[in-house]
Amino acid sequence: MLLEPNLIGKPITSVFGSVYFDNQNNIKEEFDETDIIDFCISFDDINITIKGSSDGESLIISPDSPLINIDMQDQGYIQVMNLSKYLGIEDYLGLNLLTLRFINLEQKSIGVLLTFPNEKEIYIINLGDELHFFKSFPNRLLPNGYKIMEQFYGNSPLSKLT
Repeated sequence: MLLEPNLIGKPITSVFGSVYFDNQNNIKEEFDETDIIDFCISFDDINITIKGSSDGESLIISPDSPLINIDMQDQGYIQVMNLSKYLGIEDYLGLNLLTLRFINLEQKSIGVLLTFPNEKEIYIINLGDELHFFKSFPNRLLPNGYKIMEQFYGNSPLSKLT
């Protein structure tokens, strides 16, 4: 991907996501994490969208793919929402991205690790066709073969999880 080197050193400015609701009249601030379909993370003047791939395991990361509200009639409604507060990362806003690493499982990129100053981290991992957001690597995944790749973009060395 060509976008990673351009992100390093840029401040994170917002995290938005597409959230599924049963219908447009049922949109609320409280929802389940599994209702988040994708994320759009803004870094100063660059936006990246992170979503699950059609294989149900890997991630698709694309630059400047805007999120949009979608009315699916009887099937529900997808609302774009600011997720910074919901995810508990308001204190990350304004911090410069130090590194970006991919998380692999069986030769597939199933997640991404973003690191920031003061040992702050964001993990976005596709688990069973659902995107999950973590501020630290979940210990329950360590024995399952998840690996943070040695190749990374940025200047901060991180240890590899095995």
